[in-house]
Amino acid sequence: MAQVDTRHNEKDLLMALLIAKHIPEGIDVQIAQAEARMEKEDVDDVLKVFDKFKKSREV
Repeated sequence: MAQVDTRHNEKDLLMALLIAKHIPEGIDVQIAQAEARMEKEDVDDVLKVFDKFKKSREV
């Protein structure tokens, strides 16, 4: 069953990336859907890592 879940997750991720690339205004919906599926502490962890990444790219 885990392999099936992994395949579905990968397909969902690819679809989200394609939507984000070709319909940029849809990215906010994709982000909201991802956050809704996650635990709050996991969302917070991701946002911390992403913030660190953004700061590392600042000139």
